[in-house]
Amino acid sequence: MDVLAEYRRRAVECERLAGDAITEEHRQTILKIAQSWRAMADQRERMGLTQDQANASGPLREPPASGRRNLK
Repeated sequence: MDVLAEYRRRAVECERLAGDAITEEHRQTILKIAQSWRAMADQRERMGLTQDQANASGPLREPPASGRRNLK
């Protein structure tokens, strides 16, 4: 799987969903999630991760909704 393409696809999907948001608050929240997906893609690209390295990192994870990391 091409992780960078998947992250960017999810960002585009969030932007599409933001257009259907009922309130401005929801629209802004969805746009922030899109921004997070793009930032993760950009970071992986800057780190020079190849597709093999990206696949070895484990399953694709959703960014935390609250912006805080879940520590278990």
